[in-house]
Amino acid sequence: MQPGPLHLFWTTGVFYFWSLKDDFDFVLIVPDNYQENSQFAKLLSIDSIRHVEYFPVRGRFLKHFYYNRKFKTLLQKYHPKYLLIHNCSYFENQYLLYWTQKICPDIVHYMFQNGRMSLMWKDDFAARRAMQIERLIKKIFLLHHYPQFAAKIVDIWNMISFIFNYKLMPLLTIKETFNPPVNVLTGEFDKESIIRLSTANNNYLLAYLDNEIYMYKFFGFSNIIKIEHPMKKTASEVFSFLYGDFIEKNIILILPSCGFTSRLIKNGWSANDVITHVAGRWCEAIQALLEKFPGFALKAKLHPSSYDDPVWNSIMNKLKNKFPLLIIIPPQEIAEWHIAQSRVIVGDVSSTLWWASLYGGKIVISLDIFGYPGGDEMRFYSEQIEYITNIDSLKTLIMQNKCCKSVNNDVTEVISDVLKLPY
Repeated sequence: MQPGPLHLFWTTGVFYFWSLKDDFDFVLIVPDNYQENSQFAKLLSIDSIRHVEYFPVRGRFLKHFYYNRKFKTLLQKYHPKYLLIHNCSYFENQYLLYWTQKICPDIVHYMFQNGRMSLMWKDDFAARRAMQIERLIKKIFLLHHYPQFAAKIVDIWNMISFIFNYKLMPLLTIKETFNPPVNVLTGEFDKESIIRLSTANNNYLLAYLDNEIYMYKFFGFSNIIKIEHPMKKTASEVFSFLYGDFIEKNIILILPSCGFTSRLIKNGWSANDVITHVAGRWCEAIQALLEKFPGFALKAKLHPSSYDDPVWNSIMNKLKNKFPLLIIIPPQEIAEWHIAQSRVIVGDVSSTLWWASLYGGKIVISLDIFGYPGGDEMRFYSEQIEYITNIDSLKTLIMQNKCCKSVNNDVTEVISDVLKLPY
């Protein structure tokens, strides 16, 4: 199992593992920052984990040679029959897929959706690009006066990075090049690669909601199995194992996204204007929420990628000054654990809203009040999430019992059925 980034392991990967741990043994291939996580360390006591391989994420040259050598060695040693993988497009995924085809040609490959599938794909990647531009300008302040030149540098760097990681280095290591389904730097799709993945007899994609499955099909994926997110049946067990018994409390949990403030700055806003505007809108929203839910505690947590963002740290300081009882949760903590304990979950376009709606039994609110480009994406989730475009609507909102409409397919049953294994 290659479950992807640590924060998405807690979104999805851990629940697949928990659903399958009594029926299968696991070799986990994870980034090296997993070693620093105390919750992940607790999982290592579970007998079904045969081995954990911590792969490096730093080192432009050496990590390619590491992936090539180590993934080959692991596959030769364990000869897995099933591969659970979070993505097929990053170059570490490509190395793993390459060697599974060479060493374990009959392996059954499941790519599982480990986060929300973007329904506004161009806006999502425009936000990522804006974050890159903003970070570059912070490093080279002179570029503050030449934002278009900074954008050109980012685009050229992304092109060079793609050629280096997917063409040049694989030529040195395996004497072939990679053609991933998605260019993870630009968001461009490779239709031929997707068709190859989809038409292979032993490749499957596990997904949860009809609107997101529609997008996968639009991009060319055809071998999709719709299941219920494994968190639905295992979340309580997982959280009890990691933290002990817990109860839901009267808490309003604020979960902003990352990247969207960067797009405002790219569009000509100053950092101070963004801070004032976004903090002001959040203050209005929080005041309305406290009036609607009197007596509720108030917590907020930034996205892990925003931990060192001066714009978001300034916004959080303003919110703390306005609402002294606001508890700021460290960005590196597991958002899903705090969602499980809270009754009201509020964000903008955060994937945590998606997760909270799948969890069920929560009041989940998306605020499209900040003027973010692409800030209206959650309108496509109106069956699961309250989509709000102005503060007055928030004040008069009549909460409905919204829940995820999903099929009741357990992940273990799906895998056993497809593989024709006893269950």
